Amino acid sequence: MNKLIELLRTYTIDSKLVRYGRSSDGGYVVPVALIDDCELIYSYGAGPDISFETDVIKYKNIRCNIYDHTVDRLPIDVNNPNIIFIKEGLSFDKKEMTDNFLHHVEQNNDLKKKILLKVDIEGAEYDFFEKLDIEAIENVIGLVLELHWIKDNIERAINILSKLNRKFILTHVHGNNFGGVFLFDGYVIPDSLELTFANRELYEFKLEKKQILPIVNVDYPCNSEVLDYLIPRPDSNQDAEYYKVWVAILMSKENYFENSIKIKDEHYSALMQNYSIKMAEIAQLHMALNIEWEKREDAEAEIIRLRGFKYEAQRLT
Repeated sequence: MNKLIELLRTYTIDSKLVRYGRSSDGGYVVPVALIDDCELIYSYGAGPDISFETDVIKYKNIRCNIYDHTVDRLPIDVNNPNIIFIKEGLSFDKKEMTDNFLHHVEQNNDLKKKILLKVDIEGAEYDFFEKLDIEAIENVIGLVLELHWIKDNIERAINILSKLNRKFILTHVHGNNFGGVFLFDGYVIPDSLELTFANRELYEFKLEKKQILPIVNVDYPCNSEVLDYLIPRPDSNQDAEYYKVWVAILMSKENYFENSIKIKDEHYSALMQNYSIKMAEIAQLHMALNIEWEKREDAEAEIIRLRGFKYEAQRLT
């Protein structure tokens, strides 16, 4: 069994999945029980969007500490004293502009409070979670984590997910389609994943066997110009139809990928070669399109010719 895919199995708790934040990059899907039960939010990585945080605060007016050392201020003016911006980032070892989550919690006297932790820090998550004693975050009831650049960090990603699995259960996965995809043991995997976890000691859970990800009208593509990414399941059939869907996804905005995300040719070629997506099929499609286009051009020429007859008839009468 593919270890990474096994770690991406999702589980359900007795709570509805709800999207908080905008219907694009910046929104996350979380069991509403985590919001109901948390007493405050620690959010690392504000960047250009804090719609997740503001949506949660609208639902439940609790304190939200937003940490980010890469910006000088929040992207919008927030007229709410419970949203607090701290110009400091996340790291395991204290540095000039970053510090440990546990130190922040201690500084704020929040050690006994139920915390929802959100981490979206563009790759710095690896160092923090690799060094973290997972039992030390016992008051974290839920975690929203974006794991970046997985292809280049396969073993690190597997180790982090294995560590988190000891303390948390995975309740939702979504692929960030601003990133690329890669092939791993026959599975097509998004290079960046948005993951939602619930504390396994606090919630009863069971394996989710039927839900197809992404979820319609709950998940939305981070980049609206590209079709949303499928999430692989350990029990799914990796047949030709599966890869045809992926080829369609990648081809849907081929120019976008080539110019902006630069998915390497071998990914596309491997899909085409290994799973019988024949170039001949595409050539036939192109031929059919050319035939249809020629028919359209002939029809338009005929329409123009007939219009000329009509105007000439009108002129003579």
